[in-house]
Formats: sequence, C-alpha cells, structure tokens
Amino acid sequence: LAAVIAVMLMAMLRTIVLPLVAVAFDLLTAGAAFGVLDLLFAGADPVLGGPGYLDPMSVIGIFAAVFGVTMVYEVLLLQRTREEFLATDDPHEALRRGLRTTAAPATGAAVAMLAATVPFTLTDLVTVQQFAIGLAMVVVLDALIVRPVLLPAAVEVLGRWSWWPTSRVARRGSTPPPAPTGGPTGAVPAAG
Repeated sequence: LAAVIAVMLMAMLRTIVLPLVAVAFDLLTAGAAFGVLDLLFAGADPVLGGPGYLDPMSVIGIFAAVFGVTMVYEVLLLQRTREEFLATDDPHEALRRGLRTTAAPATGAAVAMLAATVPFTLTDLVTVQQFAIGLAMVVVLDALIVRPVLLPAAVEVLGRWSWWPTSRVARRGSTPPPAPTGGPTGAVPAAG
C-alpha cells in the first residue's frame, strides 16, 4: 500500500523525494497509533479491557485509514505548494503560501473527522473502540504534528531537492522579464 501510494504521488506531483518523505511520515503515524493502541489494549490486563491483543481487522482498517486520511491532507498541502513553486521558483515562499492557504480547510476536516470518530471510542465493542481510538490518534497526529510541522520542515530542509526533478522545470520556466525599451521603435531615448 505504501509503495503504491508513493508511486501515485510521484506521478501526481512530478517529483520523487517528497512522496517518499510523505509516505515515511504516514508509516511513522501508523506506528505511533499502533503504539498507543498496544498500550491501551494489549497485555495480560489491558487498560481499556478486551482480549489483550489488537483485533486483526482493526489493524488492517487502521493501516488503510492512515493512508486514506493523511494523504488527503498532505496532498492538499503538497499540491498547493507545488503550484506556488512552479509560479515563483522559490521553495520557501511556495511552502509558506501552501501552508497558509490549506491550513484552515485541512484543520476543519480533521476536527470534523474527530467529531465523527470520538463517539465510537465510548462503545463496549472492543473492535470498534480500537478502530475509533486508532483513527482518532491518526487524525490528531497528522493535524497537529505531521502536516503543520514535520512535512513543512522536511520541505525546508530538503529545499529544491524536495521538488526534484520539478525544480529543473520551475527554474527553466521562470525566465527574467525582457529589458524595457524606449519607445514603439525600440530605440532608447538619449539622455538630456
């Protein structure tokens, strides 16, 4: 799943490094969510009860949800940043504008997702509870840490390399404007 998503992002963003970074962050988010679930549901006497292990269906569902949910937010940011990068040829300014224009919609979507997920954390069905807590952890981690902090930091650290080979296209496409001419004939008027 991670490899397929990385290839799809490479095709969409026309870059190689950044999709790999985004997928790596998604795998880290999944690992953190499973770590929290393991603390709450695994062992001889689980904190939230249950059989002492994670339900395999919850694991599969949460892993798929990690990529489904986080990719939506990350693609929104990366696509907008790419558009700005192609227009300005400045990776820092492009990232700043991309963050500014996508922060409100992505955070709003995360809040809505949490509002829909939290009621399921209160159920007595352990499988549903595991899935809801795992999904809530993914949304919180992505909305508060990955999308606004880690992914932009990676883009800043990598600079132009984060957009390779798009950076070559942006540099080639941003030619300086022609020098101004003096009049309709192109002659420069003499200084008086």
